[in-house]
Amino acid sequence: MIGFWATLSLNMPDFTRFGHSQREQAIGQVVALPTTMTVFAAMGVMITSAAVVIYPHMNPSELWDPLKLVGQFHNVSVIAVSMFTVVVATLAVNIAANVVSPANDFANAFPKWISFRLGGLITGLIGILMQPWRLLADLQGTFLSGWSDIQADWVPLPAC
Repeated sequence: MIGFWATLSLNMPDFTRFGHSQREQAIGQVVALPTTMTVFAAMGVMITSAAVVIYPHMNPSELWDPLKLVGQFHNVSVIAVSMFTVVVATLAVNIAANVVSPANDFANAFPKWISFRLGGLITGLIGILMQPWRLLADLQGTFLSGWSDIQADWVPLPAC
C-alpha cells in the first residue's frame, strides 16, 4: 500500500502549498495522507476478508479485484451503483495522483500562457497520446516487467 500511495506522498507539496500557514501544511502532510492511506488499506483488507466468507467459490486471487466482486451481484441497481463508484474512485485517484503535479509544473514553467486548468488539459492530452492501454496489453519489455525481473532475481546478502 505504501508503494501505491507513493505518488501522493511525493506530490504532497502540490496539495499543501496553498495553505495559509506552516501549521496547515503540516496538518495536511502529517494527518491527512497517513489517515487516508490507513483507512483505504483497511477497507481493502476488510472487503476482501468479507468476500472470502461470502464467496467461498471464488478464486482467492480474484477477490482483490472489485470488478470480479461486482460480477457476483445479480441486482442491476446494485451493479450500476457499484460500477459508478468504481469509475468515480478511479477517476478521482488518478486525477489526484497523476494530474495535479504535472499541471502545476506546466503552469509554473509558463505562467503567462498556461493556467493550472490548461496544464491539466495538456497533461491529459499527453497521457492519451502516450497510449497507456498498450502497456497494459503487453507488459513484456516495459520498465515494470524489467523491474519485476530484477526483484525476482535479487537475493539478499547474508548478515555478517
